[in-house]
Amino acid sequence: VLDEIDKSFIKPYYKPEHLQKWFISNTSTFILYVGNKNLTENIKNYLLQFNTVLLNRSTINENKIITLEDFENYTIDDIKLNYSSAGAVQKIMRRKKWYLPLYERLNVPFDFTKIVVNTKNMNVFTFSNAPLYSSGGGAGGQNFIYIKESFKINVPNVDYFTMYVNAILNSKLIKFYIQNGQFNQLSTSKIADLPIYIPDLKANELSKNYNEIVSYCNDLIKITTKLNTLCVNFIIMLKVHFLPI
Repeated sequence: VLDEIDKSFIKPYYKPEHLQKWFISNTSTFILYVGNKNLTENIKNYLLQFNTVLLNRSTINENKIITLEDFENYTIDDIKLNYSSAGAVQKIMRRKKWYLPLYERLNVPFDFTKIVVNTKNMNVFTFSNAPLYSSGGGAGGQNFIYIKESFKINVPNVDYFTMYVNAILNSKLIKFYIQNGQFNQLSTSKIADLPIYIPDLKANELSKNYNEIVSYCNDLIKITTKLNTLCVNFIIMLKVHFLPI
């Protein structure tokens, strides 16, 4: 049985298929996210039953099964010989913390306002101000675009400013740039390269344009989210009342 501290390590996990242009569809998948905390003994003990699977992630020889007894006696040289040279893998295994996730992403505000984009196709940008956790980069991961703490004092509302940027990123112009390979593997550090105009919110006309874009994006998020919920509920109803014979 998990207590409240144990539960704090269990986070909703979103795959690429959950990310739509303006909303995030619900997920029934969860991930163990440790971050800078120390994993509880209760969860460690639970993970013992999966030690064979967890110990044999990212091994060099797929035909060799590493047991917990073998691993506990491994030296650093043994770990070098048996596991991938990837820094994330070596770091975890050398510390003998085989139960930890291999590709956790630190210093990403998963619980706060951000824009999410798949690293594989980058064809949609999704606004999120809810807890959203993801694996590392690569074909199955996501990049997160968010406002730096030092810049937040320059915007009156972080959610609205993020929506403004989200609307621009989903525009046909930016899609054209991305399809031409100009912004591959887009991340927060590279967003400054995009042709995004930051308006002077004190100027009446510019502020009006900014507010219109934010309102448009906000409406799209609400409408598409509600439409998705209706579609999901309709499909559930069909399955309940019209089961195949």
